[in-house]
Amino acid sequence: MLPLTRHGTREMVIGTIVLVAIGWGLSLIWWPLSLIVLPVLIWQFAFFRDPERPISGEPNIMDRRPMRIDGWNHAALRVKLAYEH
Repeated sequence: MLPLTRHGTREMVIGTIVLVAIGWGLSLIWWPLSLIVLPVLIWQFAFFRDPERPISGEPNIMDRRPMRIDGWNHAALRVKLAYEH
């Protein structure tokens, strides 16, 4: 089963109900029209997925250095992950 985030449960329930209602309404006109909502429904579930994200145990994985950005007068902080080149 696709792991889904718990933070989007309300949006997924409401979105699914709305999309099913729209699909049902379109199917009354002509049944292939109801398939239009299918990509939106798939996108909705893909948006709220919660994949497993491994966390590295390496010390000092983040390199934080202040840097100057041309044309910008404020200080910025560049965060570079250790595996970036």
